[in-house]
Amino acid sequence: MGVIDDLTKDAVIVGQGFFDDASKQTEAVSNHVAGPIPEARIRNAERQLSVTFPDQYRVFIAAHGAFLGSGLELYGLTPEEDDATGFFRNIVQQTKLLTATPNTKVSQSYIAISSDGMGVDFLIDSATREGLRIVAYGVGFDFIEVANTLDEFCQNMLTDTYATLLNEIVS
Repeated sequence: MGVIDDLTKDAVIVGQGFFDDASKQTEAVSNHVAGPIPEARIRNAERQLSVTFPDQYRVFIAAHGAFLGSGLELYGLTPEEDDATGFFRNIVQQTKLLTATPNTKVSQSYIAISSDGMGVDFLIDSATREGLRIVAYGVGFDFIEVANTLDEFCQNMLTDTYATLLNEIVS
């Protein structure tokens, strides 16, 4: 079982009405997912970004939508086009926001999937045809490769490996 499987196995699905029902929030749950995403919704996001999601990321989105918990966030999609909960960050919005930033070096082939909360964004390079390539981009970091699988990325985020790695690069 991989890191993502471990994180999502007991995760709570946060959907429409989740925050309206206090009984859903009485249990101490630290991991949340958006829920399964229909293929048509995934294809629509790809069209909006003019990319094809790598297989690993597509499988994650199809099964879980997005993830938030245990100190980790993976941007994604929600089952409804209009996410009234506002709980998860949408990959289309986050990617468009990043690529529209003045003076950015981020091209249209990158997909924003996470952030460290301190100015470093983590991106999937959708132009990579074999496997997966996740890079760090931010102040002092121009596309530093940090992972080749989603599980590796999640494990390193959970163990704070990137903070150490990226601090060593700028030192």
